[in-house]
Amino acid sequence: MGQLFDRISRLARAYWTDAASPDVEWAERLIDTQDDELRRAIDEAALSVTDDVAHAHNILRIPLGSTAATVKSAYRTAMQQWHPDRFVNGTQPEQNMSRQKAQEINTAYLILKKYYGF
Repeated sequence: MGQLFDRISRLARAYWTDAASPDVEWAERLIDTQDDELRRAIDEAALSVTDDVAHAHNILRIPLGSTAATVKSAYRTAMQQWHPDRFVNGTQPEQNMSRQKAQEINTAYLILKKYYGF
């Protein structure tokens, strides 16, 4: 990730040296640039989410970049739906499925908890 910021920093410095006037046109050029290097850097940043993190978002049915509150709320909702205690009187396949889903939900929550750092 550090290399990505270095590349963006170099591009920003290049545009900064073009900013001889006190206006902010250089910043607008940086934001609106068609520079392939910057576009690749932005694309790499977007793809830097690992498959585990993306899968965890899918399990909890939340979008990438969610807040900690959203993750916690989605976790609680999913666990209320699939908690094994709800299926105590269910058939054996239902009980097994609820255990498996609860494990997947717990694993997804732990991955996102570590990813978002809360």
